[in-house]
Amino acid sequence: MEPGLTPRRPSEAGLPSQPTLWHHHSVSKTHGSDRLRGLDTALAEVMAGAQGFGHREHVHLAWLACRSKGSDAGEVLCSWLQEIAERHDMPQRYHRTLTLAWVELTKRHLDRDTGEAGFTGFISRNPGLLDSGLPAVHWKSRTLAGQLARNEWVSPDRLPLPA
Repeated sequence: MEPGLTPRRPSEAGLPSQPTLWHHHSVSKTHGSDRLRGLDTALAEVMAGAQGFGHREHVHLAWLACRSKGSDAGEVLCSWLQEIAERHDMPQRYHRTLTLAWVELTKRHLDRDTGEAGFTGFISRNPGLLDSGLPAVHWKSRTLAGQLARNEWVSPDRLPLPA
């Protein structure tokens, strides 16, 4: 495992429903892709004071991508999370549909949010984003568990995402 983010639990191979939490240390990997530009800076912000890399930290990354990358936020966050998974030899942990769903949900909340600019204020005004089960409102669990949803965008099969 590459230095930078180290597993909080002894097992590196967690179940998709039980994400491995990460501690952030200095990550000095050089990125060749424009989409990866800003990842280490974003991780440093997200992990400052965090106990691990769980759902809140994923949402924080989505928020940063939405605020800084505009219409490219979805592809940027996908690249960031794929890179994080690759750095830890865990590419199977990446899930494209869930990543893009969280970007869309975060964008919807950002579009309606008129409060202070920081993540702490944003999430306190939008605590529903901290519910990691939110995608289950929009997708059947068997759909999200499928390989197709892990590898590419699959449209919601329960309720459409909010407009």
